[in-house]
Amino acid sequence: MKGIVYIVGSGPGDKNLITVKGAKILAQCDVVVYDYLCGTDVLEHCKEECEKICAESFSRNHSGDRITKMYKFIISKVKEGKKVVRLKGGDPSIFARLTEEEKILLENKIEYRVIPGVTAGLACASYYGISLTSRHNSPKVSFITAHESQEKSISFIEWNKIGTNETLVIYMGVEKIKEVSENLIKISKLSPNTPVLAISNISKLNQKHIISSLDNIHLDVTNHNIKPPTIFIVGDIVKDEEILNWYKRQKKIIFTGISEERFFEEGIIFHIPMVKIVPLDDYSELKMYITRVSKGEFDWIVFCSRYGVLYFFKSLLEMGFDSRTLGSVKISAIGMSTANALKNHGIIPDLVPQNESSEGLLEAFRNVPRGRIFMPRSDLSDKGLGNGFKNLGFEVEECIAYRNIMPQGLPDIEFSLIDEIIFTSPSTIRNFIKRYNKIPENVNIRCIGPKTENELRKILPNF
Repeated sequence: MKGIVYIVGSGPGDKNLITVKGAKILAQCDVVVYDYLCGTDVLEHCKEECEKICAESFSRNHSGDRITKMYKFIISKVKEGKKVVRLKGGDPSIFARLTEEEKILLENKIEYRVIPGVTAGLACASYYGISLTSRHNSPKVSFITAHESQEKSISFIEWNKIGTNETLVIYMGVEKIKEVSENLIKISKLSPNTPVLAISNISKLNQKHIISSLDNIHLDVTNHNIKPPTIFIVGDIVKDEEILNWYKRQKKIIFTGISEERFFEEGIIFHIPMVKIVPLDDYSELKMYITRVSKGEFDWIVFCSRYGVLYFFKSLLEMGFDSRTLGSVKISAIGMSTANALKNHGIIPDLVPQNESSEGLLEAFRNVPRGRIFMPRSDLSDKGLGNGFKNLGFEVEECIAYRNIMPQGLPDIEFSLIDEIIFTSPSTIRNFIKRYNKIPENVNIRCIGPKTENELRKILPNF
């Protein structure tokens, strides 16, 4: 098949703000060349074996030289038969050198397709409840960049044609905001009191904003340490921010677990898993236990997480077996998430405790006839559950089915903007401390389960 390059917009920062189509394309690609502004979170949509290359590795300068080197690499990968994605921040068509990149592909007779993304200017307006256009006072919006091509001798921005009844969205303006604001006041004849909203790192945990005016914005940017990437929104429409800013009114919650993201909850949930599940290099031991299960050597299989289910049945299928191999063995799940994972494999568990915890599981097993239990588990699982079953009189054998590690590239967090952190396991607390050094003060802490609470008390005795 003839090679195709997908040029995909990754959105403004939050990995979930990429389009559904963009995420599906990433999931299928073999090679992705991404801009550093995309961040690495969005690369979680890629398969594990995908080759991931940062565009800045070809050259640190935003230049034609970088594009030439980058596309030499991209074209070589296409000719190898690889599925290649060029991942760009925001939308590929907004101040992203799309035309230059398209022309290289055309010159080399490489077919390409462009997938749009959410550009940062639109994201900033939506996050702060601002309508960039209004029938009442802003029928027009202009997107401009403060960094034009260095090859031009004159600016293409017609400052004298910018009107008072339009909204300006300024990209890449931090370093030149003094010059831009002076042009808007002196040439465009905008009032020095015209409101300006500056937002950096839109949709991320270190998102920051200030409200200022044209005559003071350059000072406020310095005083509040506003850094790129930053969008400036200029115009009377910014006045609506004070009453319409839904984001500012919401409770901000960091959820550290690995369960699915929750959207219809109180406040805004930032899903920042402090643990990552990875497979083992060798599944021979688990497959040996599956063979023993098939021979009827166990009375129960106890699954303590959906990941135990995932890797158990993955190994089962690799062995050429299916669920019929389990025969008469009974199945228990520690909670509904694990039970639902079993249902995806055609298994309805025989026992799910009402109290979804190790304690609840042990309590539910008190009236179960004693027998032999097999437990596929994490490498970091607490041995307390296995010992608890043994104390009840069961014979227990355990096997590691997956590893629980600390994720790489955990983001910077502006903790002054966070109201609550939810820890879901002792390892989420330990990894949080490794990355951020301490539990932040003036932030409410919530723990799920007594073991998680006990871990936190080692750090905060008065919790």
